Amino acid sequence: MKRSSIRARLIGIVVLSQALLAAGLLFTGIYYTQRRLLSTLDAAMQARAMSLAALVRYTEDGSGNLYFDDSLIPPSIDPAHPDLFAVWTQGSRLLAHSANWPQGLEIPQQGGDHWRFKWAHVRYRGLRVFQAPVLDREEGDTFRAQTLTIVYATPLIQLDQQVKAAGWFIALWSIFLLGATVLLALWGIRRACSRCNNWRRKRLRFQLIIGSCSRRRMQTRSPNCARWSSP
Repeated sequence: MKRSSIRARLIGIVVLSQALLAAGLLFTGIYYTQRRLLSTLDAAMQARAMSLAALVRYTEDGSGNLYFDDSLIPPSIDPAHPDLFAVWTQGSRLLAHSANWPQGLEIPQQGGDHWRFKWAHVRYRGLRVFQAPVLDREEGDTFRAQTLTIVYATPLIQLDQQVKAAGWFIALWSIFLLGATVLLALWGIRRACSRCNNWRRKRLRFQLIIGSCSRRRMQTRSPNCARWSSP
């Protein structure tokens, strides 16, 4: 009973430790995958925001007014779900926006450049670019370069799907490795217990042999002792 209890405790400790390791690997893998995909998404949003800034040009009349060339708008990051964007001039005038730009969208004025919001039951990640330069230039002493404020947002549907797929992949491999590790540990424990039992049997057999020899020696010595002790 005691040996079975020790073996059950060893097996329980091995299973628990491997399960904790698999859970840690799953959490770490999902977190790292999400951060990497989010970093790639932010870089793509930044590139598209700069592409929008390159489409803003000055009018040819020398007035310094700006217009937006919508013939070269960059494609959405996720072709199945269109992105949102809006461009404001230095005087806070809305110069251009996407066709699906939601009316009444609240843009926080404080905080980091990136934020998340939900619109029409879809989660978005937004980017704010302040004081983006107008790449177009005009000649003349009276020319004053203007800056832009660009807001770009993309749905998180594709990112969530990629993170979910990566999570399932890591979870399946974690379960497979958990099962293989537990089986290997059980085999090692059983082998060690078998060797221990064999060693105990040999020790018991050796003790029985020693005891038998001791008894035989005592039996052979007893008559002699009795003869020497008799007058």
